[in-house]
Amino acid sequence: MTKRTKTWKIGEYCAGGVIRAKSCGELVKLEVRDYSTDELLNHAAFGRIHERQIFEFLTTFTTPYYADNVLAWIRQKVWGLA
Repeated sequence: MTKRTKTWKIGEYCAGGVIRAKSCGELVKLEVRDYSTDELLNHAAFGRIHERQIFEFLTTFTTPYYADNVLAWIRQKVWGLA
């Protein structure tokens, strides 16, 4: 079971400015954090079958472009999909 973490510092295109993805096996925990204080604003955990829910969660806080970038990283690095 590999653990991976990736942080996107998006800035003004994201509420809070920072999205962090942490994985443990097939599970992914997404955190939305404040850019200046690193305060946790919101978080959610998802499994492999929740691709649509991940996209909906992310688009609540950022643009579809950045939501696609985060989801592409999750597909490739966490789930091993192309």
